[in-house]
Amino acid sequence: FSTEGGYVLGQPVFSPCGKTVVYTGWDAGAGGEMPRRLGAIYCFQRPCKIYSSPVSELLGQLGNPSNEEETFNGDTPFYCITPDDRLARSPRFSKPSGGTSKLAYLCNTKGFDTHGGCMALHVSDWDMSKGLLISDSKKCVVDVVQLPGERGDETEIAGIKFPGL
Repeated sequence: FSTEGGYVLGQPVFSPCGKTVVYTGWDAGAGGEMPRRLGAIYCFQRPCKIYSSPVSELLGQLGNPSNEEETFNGDTPFYCITPDDRLARSPRFSKPSGGTSKLAYLCNTKGFDTHGGCMALHVSDWDMSKGLLISDSKKCVVDVVQLPGERGDETEIAGIKFPGL
């Protein structure tokens, strides 16, 4: 995982506990799935996942400006939060409550081949004391809706069938 051509990092957000930064990493051409760099403005299908890194490690590297080349040992530890999703982006945290917070994000497990497609809304629980995602807490709030009314529940908003995300 490198910022030197393999991935482009963006959409950073600090966890409510302040121990971790959560961000999106897009395959920028050297991650194995994309043959070249593509812009994100029109290419929503570019493979991306959500990662987290401990803030203490990042601050440690920033706080040691002496002879950067000798002290830099590679990338800061990072953890993939969405390993099973082909597309995952836009992480956001809820207000903490009872020692946990919710991490919400858009994702699509299969991905899509066109320049735009439907995403699902997922949430996972975040442990405030550890600054980590709670294992097996992933829940789908709104699944992928390919066509309005496809869910079968005839949900309407202002007289229009729910179009999905």
